[in-house]
Amino acid sequence: MRWALTALLSMATLAGCASAPSYPDPQPGSGQILVNLNGQAREGVKGPAREDEHGEYSITRTSVEKGRDFERVNYKAITDVVVILPEASMAKRGPASGVELVVDEAGFSRSQLVMSPGTELTIRNARDASLSIFGFSDADFFELTIKPGASASTRVAAAGTYEIACDEDESLACTLFVTGGAYWTGRSDEGAFFDALPPGEYTVEVYAPRLPSSTHKLTVAGGKRQTVTVDLTVNDLPKAKR
Repeated sequence: MRWALTALLSMATLAGCASAPSYPDPQPGSGQILVNLNGQAREGVKGPAREDEHGEYSITRTSVEKGRDFERVNYKAITDVVVILPEASMAKRGPASGVELVVDEAGFSRSQLVMSPGTELTIRNARDASLSIFGFSDADFFELTIKPGASASTRVAAAGTYEIACDEDESLACTLFVTGGAYWTGRSDEGAFFDALPPGEYTVEVYAPRLPSSTHKLTVAGGKRQTVTVDLTVNDLPKAKR
């Protein structure tokens, strides 16, 4: 019995370790940056309201918002967070094979995208009507007319922040970041990791959908890892005076 309990504890420990992210050690001549993302709900906002649901042999707590037209942000799993290191042009970059954005009846498949200048952007129209999709920034503009069930592609050469929209559906919106720096995109329950960075000063830019962006200055040294925790929240916005 004692052996079985010890085995179970060992398996639980291994499972916990396996779920934790693992990063390589920094090399003597270069450094690393790890950005931990910490989603925080607005101050004073509690979780979903719940009530008792009585079954034949059980009582469970269920959300009273279930089945209603209600949207609540899950700050622990915000998707399409973008982290950019503008100065790290020779460091780890994102995929160069291209980026795809799908539009169906629910909307765009992504709320934020990031890519390097000149990367191919493909937009696939899963709706049953033609769409005119366009993107614009301070530096450039592109437009694609896409037939139902078809795809169209373009290469965005100029760096900048592009707002992607649609002539036929004003509710469609996506932000595209085109940068010559190193970048990462993922969920708020992950960490943005940058390796093999030359020693020096770096700016960490963090963009989360519908939340304030933030900028952080870090100094990277050879053989060292700099770690910064970034809150994804509206709590740091200036409070309105009454």
